[in-house]
Amino acid sequence: VFMRNVFKKRECTEYVLQVIMNKKVIIGNFKMNLLPNEVVLYIENLKKDIESNNEIVLCVPYVDIPYASNIVNDTNIYVGAQNMYSREEGPYTGEISVKMLKSIKTDYVLLGHYERKLYFNETEEEINKKLILALKYNIKPIVCIGSNESLENEINMILKDIKKECINNIIFIYEPVFSIGTGNALDKNEIIDKIKLIQNIICEKYDEKFNNLTLGYGGSINSNNVLDIVNNDKINAILVGSSSLNEKEF
Repeated sequence: VFMRNVFKKRECTEYVLQVIMNKKVIIGNFKMNLLPNEVVLYIENLKKDIESNNEIVLCVPYVDIPYASNIVNDTNIYVGAQNMYSREEGPYTGEISVKMLKSIKTDYVLLGHYERKLYFNETEEEINKKLILALKYNIKPIVCIGSNESLENEINMILKDIKKECINNIIFIYEPVFSIGTGNALDKNEIIDKIKLIQNIICEKYDEKFNNLTLGYGGSINSNNVLDIVNNDKINAILVGSSSLNEKEF
């Protein structure tokens, strides 16, 4: 009613199209924080306060996923895991499989985060195997890139044997190692340049012009810098770390 009163019909249509086209994927990575009861309270508060048409993804610890999945129905909030193993099943003590994630209603999975490489020696080859499984089981992968000196080599290794039909189902997050946890996000123009580079690398690899790639940034994002970063049509996803732990800040 408000829009009908304020805008002419044509202007209203253009406004709605602009809102749809500017839709972002906002991802929170809780890392090793928040117990199930804390996550439930977090989501309940977030549902009350949120006013957004964006897609919200909360990558929570494994033990929190079933509790979170049960209370996000009929919202624009989705639940993601922070990792998974590169095999479907087997004698891998302590690991979590893609089948297990699927069984507890996991919508997304975060792959290749720098901390996985730093603390657990995860390689691009391992990330590639995980990516293949995530796509096979229809869990949407959020792939972090930016820890290798050569973005082209990193992307080519991660996308080995990935068919071009699957590329638009992957969220690519540029996450430079020198920005993670420092409190200083990369300059917006530098981010845009890297996003364009990533897009060009992927398009050249498949000899295809992808118009609907989901490309984003992660690294020391907070409420002071987020609008400046996402206010660009080249950036349609962000990965928020420590600033996502407080639902008001997020």
